[in-house]
Amino acid sequence: MELHSNDRGSDLETLQSELMRLEAKRRALLTRRGHPKPGLQEMEAELRRQIEELHRKIVALQQGESRQVAPPEEVKPEKEKGEKEVVMPKDKASAHTQAPATALAPAPLSNVRIQVELEIVYNAFMLGGKGQPSRASVPVGRVFVLSHDHDTYDQEGLPEVYLAGEVVSKNRLWGKAQCWVVELAEFPGKVSFRVIQPLAAISQTEDDVASLDASLYIRLQDPILLLRRVGGKWMTEQDRISFNKRVEEDIQRRLEQVLAGRIQLWSGDERQVYDRLFSGLDGELERIGLRVDTTNAMETSIIAIRRYPANLYEVALQLAKAGRMAQYMIDAGQQEVLLEQTGLSQRNLTAIEAVSEERGVGLFLVFKDASPEAKEKMAGWLEAQGAKIAATFAQKLYSEEHEEREVKLSEQVLLAALRNPMLTIGEWLQKESETPQVTLFQRLQSRLGMVSSSA
Repeated sequence: MELHSNDRGSDLETLQSELMRLEAKRRALLTRRGHPKPGLQEMEAELRRQIEELHRKIVALQQGESRQVAPPEEVKPEKEKGEKEVVMPKDKASAHTQAPATALAPAPLSNVRIQVELEIVYNAFMLGGKGQPSRASVPVGRVFVLSHDHDTYDQEGLPEVYLAGEVVSKNRLWGKAQCWVVELAEFPGKVSFRVIQPLAAISQTEDDVASLDASLYIRLQDPILLLRRVGGKWMTEQDRISFNKRVEEDIQRRLEQVLAGRIQLWSGDERQVYDRLFSGLDGELERIGLRVDTTNAMETSIIAIRRYPANLYEVALQLAKAGRMAQYMIDAGQQEVLLEQTGLSQRNLTAIEAVSEERGVGLFLVFKDASPEAKEKMAGWLEAQGAKIAATFAQKLYSEEHEEREVKLSEQVLLAALRNPMLTIGEWLQKESETPQVTLFQRLQSRLGMVSSSA
């Protein structure tokens, strides 16, 4: 697969999606014991070769991203269905009516703290040998996988996976084969993270920042696939510790990539932000037999809260009021007075009217693209209208002490706040679970329930 995109994050997601597709296709060629079906050996070998090649490309790309200091970028969101698009005549068109996000430079995440707490492979022990127990009961919260000489399927081709309350023992039909029990955690842990970002001219102190706090729980989905990823190295405590640690590091690296991607972390719609976070991490987990926990439809799989500096509310409110005043003066035939007081042009007023339903948006779009002289005059007009906090914000934002990308980020966050007033008071980001997927464990429980009821 040749990579032509300059967006490394997009390339990585494409490769991982292709990897999952090929792995699913390869699994369809295997018997229940994990061997290629008759006549399909060559096809399975070719798919395995392609999968290995994709693994190498993904590792190389991840290593390249870890060396690259590439700040995230706030980009223009896709137009929602039904959203109006302002089309102005050529003689009245203004650059100020264009969406500002297309010109935004990358804005770095100032601080990211990720905590991954997982204990997936919990224990391993033998059954049926000299000095060893002949049977064992599966405790609550654990899943046992039996392995007879590394074969995890029974004579009927069913996976040797057992749930809480079941009793396991060595199958006599295996003779002298060693019977290992691998003890896995059904819910091995959780992932939590915190991201903070100072906003130029909005944050008042070092601690007055935008922040995103989130946490999610991990569940075991495919124990057999997980053990294949372990590669048979689960017999010693050090092997288990090493594997658990490796998965933690992989999850942390993947989450860093998602957070550093083009997801509009601070100005995007909360549902879109969540979807990118969820899908980016869930896809990585599924590759190794884990998933983000969504099995309980009454609970949420991830809960996050996005907060902003208190000053954002005041700035957005005052700009919205100033925008209403400007529109009032236009409607009242006081355009000449407004032009004189603000230094705006007739084209600027046309641009403000084009988005009049979004209070304050048109005024700020005009303001941000104005010349330094016009900005100073408009800031004076804002203060005269009682919008002193907005005027101070405007003066600070365009001072020389801020880098361009910091200015662009604050512009986009403010525009998002003007268009969505709820953004200024913080949002709960949560994803209600979809219709629960029937997991392997649930299928086994159902099968056991039917057997018990018929006995």
